Amino acid sequence: MRQYVVKRFLQSLLAILGAATVVFFIIRLSGDPARLMLPPEATEEQVASLRESLGFNRPLFVQYLDYIKDLATGHLGDSLYFKESALKLVLERMPATLDLAVTAIIIAVIVGLLAGIISAYRKNSFIDYLIEHFA
Repeated sequence: MRQYVVKRFLQSLLAILGAATVVFFIIRLSGDPARLMLPPEATEEQVASLRESLGFNRPLFVQYLDYIKDLATGHLGDSLYFKESALKLVLERMPATLDLAVTAIIIAVIVGLLAGIISAYRKNSFIDYLIEHFA
């Protein structure tokens, strides 16, 4: 059992690292992050200053390592819109997110159970095939 838990934990870490890597590179593929954060009328000096302050002028690999280190330590940076800690904003909204997730899971379980019961009751009928295809 212990080996199973350790294996699943390592797989979870790998999945999180993969997702974080994809997010990091998609942000970079969408263009210069400093340009995207500033209004279109921003001067080159403003863009250069933001690149310097956020570290976008450093090599991409160094930026990636800093990004992973910050994620691992729980430092998500500051919200550019709200001008406060992004982690604080995420935690403030966590109760509403959990309410939504629990409600969605309850609805999914109820619909799934009903669909399974109907499908079992009407085995090999059109409704059974429709439910099976939809599921």
